[in-house]
Amino acid sequence: MKKYLIIIVISFSITFANSDTSSVAVSTLPFVFYSNSIGWVFGTFTSVKGYPQENSFTKIGCLISTNRSKYFYFQADEVQNPFWNRQFIRPDIFMGKLGDVKEYIGAPNSKGIWPGSNESSEKQHFLLHGTDYWIELNFKNLLPFAKGENINDFKVGEAVLSNSDLSDIKIFDFGKIYFETKFIYRDMTLENSFIKPKIVAAAVDYSLSNDNTNNYYFPTYGSYQKISYIRQYKAFGCDVEAVVWKFDMRYFYPIKDGINKYPSIFSLNFMTMDTPSWNDYELDDGKRIYKRPKLFIGPTLGGIKYLRAYKDYRYHDRAMIYYSLELRKNIEWNPFSQYEFTKKLGIDILQIASFIDVGRVAPYWRIKTLHDDMKYSLGLGIRAYMKGLVLRMDYAKGQEGGMVQMYVENPF
Repeated sequence: MKKYLIIIVISFSITFANSDTSSVAVSTLPFVFYSNSIGWVFGTFTSVKGYPQENSFTKIGCLISTNRSKYFYFQADEVQNPFWNRQFIRPDIFMGKLGDVKEYIGAPNSKGIWPGSNESSEKQHFLLHGTDYWIELNFKNLLPFAKGENINDFKVGEAVLSNSDLSDIKIFDFGKIYFETKFIYRDMTLENSFIKPKIVAAAVDYSLSNDNTNNYYFPTYGSYQKISYIRQYKAFGCDVEAVVWKFDMRYFYPIKDGINKYPSIFSLNFMTMDTPSWNDYELDDGKRIYKRPKLFIGPTLGGIKYLRAYKDYRYHDRAMIYYSLELRKNIEWNPFSQYEFTKKLGIDILQIASFIDVGRVAPYWRIKTLHDDMKYSLGLGIRAYMKGLVLRMDYAKGQEGGMVQMYVENPF
């Protein structure tokens, strides 16, 4: 598996490379961060902005952690298909060994409460370790409408905007409209002294999105909507089919507060998911096999993006609803611009944020149920924008305590 993935990475870089490398920016950095799942993480990554193409951004690296996890990863974004310039390709590859992590799976307890359900206890988990192979390949097709009408005008928008840049903006409008097809494969082979679960998912996410933000990864204004039909297939080791619907909406409104030259950003995220195939089943030697998505395909809450005061995949069920509200503010003081050796890090600006997350999972999609006994997170965060990459550290507190979340993307 490792040999073939390395060949794919090299072939990808050669196939899509642009001969003009004058604007390429390369950074290689060691890093340390804390993960709620695998502990303290130590590693290195190389980021390449402007290669294999002018608008593209590539990351490759490896890491180890204090719970003995070891991973290699490769990501590339905004890579334009040289044979069809309206198609953008994003590969994401993660593979390695997973140390002991909490997985909220298994049989119900004596009260009939399933692990991961909204009523479940944090103690309903197994501590498991094993191997993890996670591959995603996304094909984004820019439709010839609205801001995507002229493909020759395509570019990644500026991320750091001041108050003077905010004249004549439209929050709600048709922006870049994409039809996306994302292929998802993940194979987790886990074990402990009692059980040896193998979780294999093979799915395709078909979606339609409207991106009207100034910058997808570090937005100052605009809106974003995406509706997805996710089909899990009985293939490549995945043992059951499933169907999932997902809707994601984001809203960013800049407020000129007079504190400094940057606006405060009122940011809202709403997301919901449902699994209409949940109660459907097929028979295998007289045994019912329900058509339900694997843990990382279906509705889940908890982790680096959703309900940040909880562990990864803490909650999962048939349906989910989620709200997140953030107030973000860029600050003018940047300690990384004070010295020559820190300037080389390329950190353009720092941002602080306060936030509240609210959501819940449920055994069926019903508005009243989904808004009853909701879980929440309250927190503060700091982000750094570095050559197209967002470094994030959040602290959130919820009903089960507090948690630090660190990652390389904004939550939305």
